[in-house]
Amino acid sequence: MKAKRVAQAVLLLAAFVGWTSAQAQKQELRYVNERYKEVAKEEARFFERIDIRADGTAEISRYTIDSTLVNVTNYKDFEKNREWVWVRSGPYKVWHPNGQLASEGNYINNKQEGASTSWFENSQIKYSSFHRNGMLEDTLKGYYENGALRRLEVYATGKMLKGEVFAPDGTPQAFYPSQELPQFPGGEAVMLSYLSSNIKFPKSARKAKVNGLVVISFVVEKDGSINRLEVVKPLQADADAEALRVVNSMPRWQPGKQEGEVVPVSYVLPIRFSFR
Repeated sequence: MKAKRVAQAVLLLAAFVGWTSAQAQKQELRYVNERYKEVAKEEARFFERIDIRADGTAEISRYTIDSTLVNVTNYKDFEKNREWVWVRSGPYKVWHPNGQLASEGNYINNKQEGASTSWFENSQIKYSSFHRNGMLEDTLKGYYENGALRRLEVYATGKMLKGEVFAPDGTPQAFYPSQELPQFPGGEAVMLSYLSSNIKFPKSARKAKVNGLVVISFVVEKDGSINRLEVVKPLQADADAEALRVVNSMPRWQPGKQEGEVVPVSYVLPIRFSFR
């Protein structure tokens, strides 16, 4: 099995090197970790094939190291935005580890547009929804893994007009959101006050008159603790270290939920350093 996987990887790499699509102007191959940050090949969990077209759009196909396809996403103005925010525009697809399609939909300028669908690993539909300009519109339906209707929600311009939740036997239940993001205790305003009160502007950053954002990613675990901190957009070494210190010192958050169950959730937090 190992030899077969190695052979598949070699064939895939060869196909990448020799790929000559009429649309592609340039192709790249890069290795990334579980947070999709570029790392050395030996440290990578995934590799990405990046096909850059002449019109500035690009398609990124992500694979596990053993060459299992994970997702395919399209972007616009790729070269312009590659230093930080890639702008998703075009269709996307995500696959389960067993090869079953997990979700598909479309983005325009980083906003979901049109129909989107997700599936369980057994190929049973999980959610179906429709977005217009990034906002939910019309009807969202959610299902249990056995196909029974779990939730029915009706939207207009992102506002829910009607929401119902059902038990597996069809019995109506008290409504709860399908997803609840983790929250700093007291809410966003309290978090901003916490950051303002606790960040100490490093002397080296002040001397260099540093201005800008440090962007930190982390995971809010089931118990509300913060884990797996990483600088995803650096600014200056000491400012980066200070941002990590302050985020790491935060009190426990209210954890996120999915279909009423507590789950770990990835979170991205920008922290501004402004020299005055």
